[in-house]
Amino acid sequence: MKIDGTGKIGPSGEIPEKKKGEKATGDSFASHLDNAMTGKPEKSSAVGPPMPVSSLRPVGKVGAAFTTKAINQLESMLGDLDIYKNSLANIDIPEDQLKPLGDALMKKKDNLVSLLKMVDDPELKAMITDAVTIVLNENSRSRH
Repeated sequence: MKIDGTGKIGPSGEIPEKKKGEKATGDSFASHLDNAMTGKPEKSSAVGPPMPVSSLRPVGKVGAAFTTKAINQLESMLGDLDIYKNSLANIDIPEDQLKPLGDALMKKKDNLVSLLKMVDDPELKAMITDAVTIVLNENSRSRH
């Protein structure tokens, strides 16, 4: 028996039998199976190979929401880093007033790190990682 996929399905879901002497058209199932087993491409392959599961990412609003949130938090943290840098350069600002700025940066760093695993853009991840590294270095330097 050849599977040709051209048979019509009846109203109750049954596939009518071919009449004796009626030839099936198209390639045989065996030829398709052989081609699949040997890796030979089909004559007209409309469908590509299955997508690996590891490359699946959130799509639509979920992925975009995390990316937008991460970008907003990164911009906020970079703004605070700029204020911190300017405060460090100003000799009129006492050291004890810099501590709250450093603590706020550490909180923002923690929030941003919690979003890092949900961000799928490698460039954004690199920027977040760089900004987090700067905050950690500044925190370490100010504590000693």
